Amino acid sequence: PFALEDGAGNTWQDEILVEVVQTGANLAVDHVELLEDEDGNDSVNPGEMAKVAVFVKNTGKSTAVGVRAELEEEPVDFYYVSATRGDDLTYRGSYHNYCLYEYCVDILPSETVDLVHVFFTVGQDASVGEYKFELTMQDGHGNTWLGQFLVEVVQ
Repeated sequence: PFALEDGAGNTWQDEILVEVVQTGANLAVDHVELLEDEDGNDSVNPGEMAKVAVFVKNTGKSTAVGVRAELEEEPVDFYYVSATRGDDLTYRGSYHNYCLYEYCVDILPSETVDLVHVFFTVGQDASVGEYKFELTMQDGHGNTWLGQFLVEVVQ
């Protein structure tokens, strides 16, 4: 039971019930934009270095707090793959929103954010077609979502 006492010594008691539910947030890769390609032809070609932005949308009903992302594995024929923060992530140098000394972002319901930028070099002998990347997204409460996005290689 919960007890409350005032300065005059009067006491009140009651029960407090707290319902723990799963998060109402739901994160999914929304789209990918090509930010840079080595020859400037607005496409990814074999043997080329490029950078894409991965945009993530919260399709749920509650805010995803303190979200950060990590690439799981790179496709065959992609080399020197690295991921950095997207333009919408901010450095949180305190405990604010569960991000301690990390880059993270809060994603509101129906909001789409630039979550991560991926740099890579496509192998010279890579086949044309779509290559799948896998992304793990986690919020400050430990909720985890898995996403995928494609990068198309053309001649």
